[in-house]
Amino acid sequence: MSTRLLLMRHGEAEAMVGKDEDRALTALGEQQVIASAGVLAAYGVQRILASPYKRAQQTAALVGKTLGTPFTTSELLVPEADPASALQTLPLEDEVLLLVCHMPLVSRMAGWLVEGEGAWGPGFGTADVAVIEAEWVGPGLGVMRAMLGPRGHL
Repeated sequence: MSTRLLLMRHGEAEAMVGKDEDRALTALGEQQVIASAGVLAAYGVQRILASPYKRAQQTAALVGKTLGTPFTTSELLVPEADPASALQTLPLEDEVLLLVCHMPLVSRMAGWLVEGEGAWGPGFGTADVAVIEAEWVGPGLGVMRAMLGPRGHL
């Protein structure tokens, strides 16, 4: 069995007013997340890990409520984190795991998993999700199976 990683960018957030980590989802962001969660239902998410930033926490809570899957917080999923360190430190098992985080980290993680060290993955719109499968989590060892978003498969 392999690990299926779903890498999700949070929904649309309010403009920068104070600290970046305190930015909340907008009403549109909430709608985007709920739409993406509906698409994710077919993937059998077993566990959700989310950045501690407010918009990622709100995204994970909405997805978790829709899927009936609780989430936990990981300090490894902040926007400027190193993708290799985050992915190699996270407790990964043979499962379907959703990681809710931010640009640029989400693109850098996808690139690292599929292309290798230093690579960037696709651009992620708000509430977009990359579906990546890997027998082992390492640089260039993953296969991109799909890109999903609030409008379904991209």
